Amino acid sequence: ASIPPEQSVPLVTAPQTKETKIHVPASESPTPLPQDMEEDTEVSTPGRKEDSPPPPGCNKGGVWGHNNYVGTKTKMLSCLACLFVCLPGLFMMMCPQDEEEAYLVNNKVYNEAGQCLGNSDDLQFTSLAESQR
Repeated sequence: ASIPPEQSVPLVTAPQTKETKIHVPASESPTPLPQDMEEDTEVSTPGRKEDSPPPPGCNKGGVWGHNNYVGTKTKMLSCLACLFVCLPGLFMMMCPQDEEEAYLVNNKVYNEAGQCLGNSDDLQFTSLAESQR
């Protein structure tokens, strides 16, 4: 199925798009800081602070901190450790890797929703003041 020399095939070109370039001048000097903000200003980090209000239904006067517990992350790591080192991998369950924010008041630990997690003696609670050392 060749084309005879006397017949020609029309040339089809792809549609052309028109590009528009925008010139954005570079700033000659950085934006100055407001007068009331100095370079040494401490920037707040996300998360709880020691002076945050307690969870709903909890008494004031407690401290915020972190509670380590056996959760999904710890169980997954323990399963992987068991695959590679067999039974000694179960010792991963004694080193919880999951962490949540918790509130300690009157020797009881509460989560952010105000549910009691248990006594501080039975849990791995670390106050924010201790964890910042």
